[in-house]
Amino acid sequence: LRRGAAEFGGIALAGEPLFLKRVAEQGTAAGLKWEEMKIWMFTGSEYVSEHWRSYMQSLLRQDPSRPERGAVYLTYGLTELGLAVGFETAPLAALRRALVAQGGSPYLSEAEARA
Repeated sequence: LRRGAAEFGGIALAGEPLFLKRVAEQGTAAGLKWEEMKIWMFTGSEYVSEHWRSYMQSLLRQDPSRPERGAVYLTYGLTELGLAVGFETAPLAALRRALVAQGGSPYLSEAEARA
């Protein structure tokens, strides 16, 4: 990641939520300076809460209001077939954040998202 971030304008990582969480946590533990990298993560295959996304963006030192500097997006589809039929955009991710901020998430708490 260090070499790729220096050589390219940004890095896109795709994977299951737990795999990407592990990459971010281990990178943080290894001293990666996420704030110096443009990292876009794409995940799907299971429900992802806004608390999980917030946790990931805090690890990656991302500002949700600046998706051009990196973001965590969700894909929607039939992963069993390897088919993504849709993906989030920055406005949709902002809408999800706003909805959760007004009423909380009915799914995972912040503590569950970190587990």
